[in-house]
Parts: sequence; C-alpha cells; structure tokens
Amino acid sequence: FFFFFFFFKQKTAYEISACLVGSEMCIRDRYYDDHYEYRHVILPKPVFEKMPRGRLLKDEEWRGLGISMSYGWIHYAIHAPEPYILLFRRTKGTDPKTGKATMMES
Repeated sequence: FFFFFFFFKQKTAYEISACLVGSEMCIRDRYYDDHYEYRHVILPKPVFEKMPRGRLLKDEEWRGLGISMSYGWIHYAIHAPEPYILLFRRTKGTDPKTGKATMMES
C-alpha cells in the first residue's frame, strides 16, 4: 500500500474568491442555527475600497455597493481579520419578498 499526502497552503476566503469569481462579488451559501439564517458576502477589492469602514452598513448602503439579496437581511457583524467579508443574518422564517419575520414556534 502506498499513501500519498499533499500539503497545500490554506488560502484565505479572499484568495479563494479571487480564484473562483475574479472581480465578481461572491455570496456564499446559507447556514443556520436555531434562530437565524446566515450568509457571508465576499467583496471584490474595488468595491471594498469604496465601502464605509468601522461600522455596520444599513440596508440601502450595502445594496448601494451592488449586493443583491432578498429582503430581511441585516449586516450584523464586522469580521476584523477579513473586513472584505460582510456577515449577514435574518430571522428564520422571514418572508424574502417583504422582509417581515414570521412568528417562530418554540
């Protein structure tokens, strides 16, 4: 039996996004916890350079950067190690057409 091991330098999300989408914005798949659904948006460098810094963005601001997602998403955190990755969440069960959250069953 022969085993081969390949070791690769782990790439950051920005390096991966540059490889996959070039100058395009990359909206990652959703993931969930008990209360929220989450998404990450990886901004291309030219968009990131125009973005306001040091605070969370309002809906009209992140949409003004060209981010196109259904309604109800909130920019909820700044990921300091990789500030070009915007972190979004919305309450599970939110109507994507209206942005209105429905009551969750416990």
